[in-house]
Amino acid sequence: MLIQLEEANAKLRSGEFETSKQIFSSLLDEDPENLEFIVGFYISSYWDNRIEKIFAFKEGKERGHALNNLFNQFELDFQARGYPKNSSFQAVLQSVLTESCIQIRKGFHEQGRAILDKETVSILCRNLVRIKDYPNAIEMIDFCKRYQEMPPEFYYYKAECLFHIGETQKSRILFRSCMLNYPEHLPIDEIRSEPLNTAIYELKERFENLDRLKEYLPIYCIERGYLLEIPNYTREDVNHLFYEMTRIEESFQKANEELKFKLKCRLLHLGLTIIDTFHAQINSELMKKTREKLMQLDAGVLERRDTIKRSKEKVQ
Repeated sequence: MLIQLEEANAKLRSGEFETSKQIFSSLLDEDPENLEFIVGFYISSYWDNRIEKIFAFKEGKERGHALNNLFNQFELDFQARGYPKNSSFQAVLQSVLTESCIQIRKGFHEQGRAILDKETVSILCRNLVRIKDYPNAIEMIDFCKRYQEMPPEFYYYKAECLFHIGETQKSRILFRSCMLNYPEHLPIDEIRSEPLNTAIYELKERFENLDRLKEYLPIYCIERGYLLEIPNYTREDVNHLFYEMTRIEESFQKANEELKFKLKCRLLHLGLTIIDTFHAQINSELMKKTREKLMQLDAGVLERRDTIKRSKEKVQ
């Protein structure tokens, strides 16, 4: 049965949905209660029923968009059924989104940069990350940002890609910078790189609210020593970070409970970033003021961080 399952998923990956459905049907005849087979049959049937609709769209950008939209609807239907995102789901994701990228790039090669509006660029870059085509995702992000402003999540995509091509230090520096400036734009479902993947997994047990998780994630990563790397801030950058910390403090006291949580996370993140910079470490007055602000916000944050750091050093 394992060999047949692998064959059925291979057919899904290659877009042979009818053949995949036939194999899953045979597997269900032998084991009708097997969830893996039930899910595989549902997926292969779903896409086999839509193959004519897919080919009705014009090749290029139009078909690329259509495939992306069809997959988005499929994912919603799939989640509504409560099915696990198993090997068959990953196989069809690879198949459909790869073809979506191929079609959009085909349109680009035939019609040029004019087809790359913001929506198309967003679809292409996100799907290149989802199908794990990291080098092409970086190339496309870097190409497109020369011609249009990139939304914040694209910088997260680039950080994700950098990790998977072995540029781990650059990845972590970019992640840390992104989370300082755009924590709310973190595309949690697309993150598979470390250390963020581990941190997100650990925090999901504590936070049902994903918006809160995104705000707290950078503080957690810095506190746990997951993100030691930091951008090379100038003295002016550090002074601006301290100014921002002071400015946000004025709003913090007047904020409602939900906004207060967000502002507290921002303040902690700014403070922890400042004390990690070279220019703060050689400016005793700035370091003292920043540490005092952090202690007022969370009396234990610096102690927890130091304790974790010492325990890691002992292990090493």
